[in-house]
Amino acid sequence: LNALNRGTTKMKFEEVTWLTTLVEDGNVMIVPYKSPYKTYKDLLADAKSKPKKVSVGINSIGGSEHIMAARIERVAGVKFNITAFEFSPTQLIGGHIDMAFGNTAETSSHVKAKRARVLANMGETRVPYYKDIPTLIEQGTNAAFTQFRGFFGGPNFSPEAVKFWEDAFAKLVKTKEFKEFAKKSDYVVSYKTAAETKAFIQGYNAELIKDAKYIQENK
Repeated sequence: LNALNRGTTKMKFEEVTWLTTLVEDGNVMIVPYKSPYKTYKDLLADAKSKPKKVSVGINSIGGSEHIMAARIERVAGVKFNITAFEFSPTQLIGGHIDMAFGNTAETSSHVKAKRARVLANMGETRVPYYKDIPTLIEQGTNAAFTQFRGFFGGPNFSPEAVKFWEDAFAKLVKTKEFKEFAKKSDYVVSYKTAAETKAFIQGYNAELIKDAKYIQENK
């Protein structure tokens, strides 16, 4: 979606044929295990009192981590010191930044080894692996961001082709193998039909456009 919005692909947003949404791939906010920030409220209080003090690592300008940081800034009225790295959790463990974001696969080993601490779930709901960690919304900041995984096609997809893939994906999510895959990956199954996906993506993308505008205006 970011590539479509930036115009860095040959295909335009309105030309995409949305086929399905399969799963939610949730993210969490992490800090070094020995960080003085033991809770999200600790971090937020420091960020409010000292603008640009809290350093945040992101993987790319305008990417998902940047959007998560920007949404907190917009809603909570704070300013972070945002820096792009190739892989921000590694920089966090090395002590170069105060806070980063990542999904379960990127963060769980560091959390288990007590190299990192989770302060918040970034989605509207808690991911299964971190079910005991409250969301930002539950902690008083009305912001959320979740990545969704699914499939789409190019322009000129026939209705028959859309129906074929829609039926195939509907069967897929009911299989034992897919459910095991989702559980192992800490994904939340969130199946949507082609029509449901199109409507969902339009609303989801409207928020991404707001994020992009905020990021552009606050370089």
